[in-house]
Amino acid sequence: MITTQDNNGLATLLAQRQAFPRVFSLENKTALITGGGSGIGFEIAQCMALAGAQVVITGRREAVLQAAKAQLGDNAFYLVNDVTKLNNLENLVEQIENEIGDID
Repeated sequence: MITTQDNNGLATLLAQRQAFPRVFSLENKTALITGGGSGIGFEIAQCMALAGAQVVITGRREAVLQAAKAQLGDNAFYLVNDVTKLNNLENLVEQIENEIGDID
């Protein structure tokens, strides 16, 4: 479950999630979000987590990823990765699938 201690906007979204029917459900899904530590990537991760997905965020800055993971909660994971290094992508996917589960 996502924690709301650091983000009032997230608390509002959680309340809305509980109040309305689940039209957009990602329960039992795993999502990979590149650039998920900040900006649009973080917002996407937040929305997917609110929809019930387990989210894996990646980026180059570990401190930023750690902070984002703390806001996203227990159903979030992070891996430091630079998407411009294309030769690392297969290893990234393999690591996620081995340690967390299949990406949906």
